[in-house]
Amino acid sequence: MSLSEQTIIETVEVSEKGTVFVQKTTQILKDGAVFATTNNRTGFPPGHNVTQEDAKVQDICGVVWTPEVVNAYRASLPS
Repeated sequence: MSLSEQTIIETVEVSEKGTVFVQKTTQILKDGAVFATTNNRTGFPPGHNVTQEDAKVQDICGVVWTPEVVNAYRASLPS
């Protein structure tokens, strides 16, 4: 019996204000067949450090998070 794990990015969504939401599914495989799954949804606000995320997520953030979007987000935060 061999166990392995794989994580799949199911969806990436962008909110109107630029927050990037990532839905991931982690699958536990037993002898190559899916044995169990877990889902995780995470949101990243504009300008957040995403260097530890998947390259796809980094690429999307790089396109969406223009200086204008990041500055507008930061300006909306309470002082």
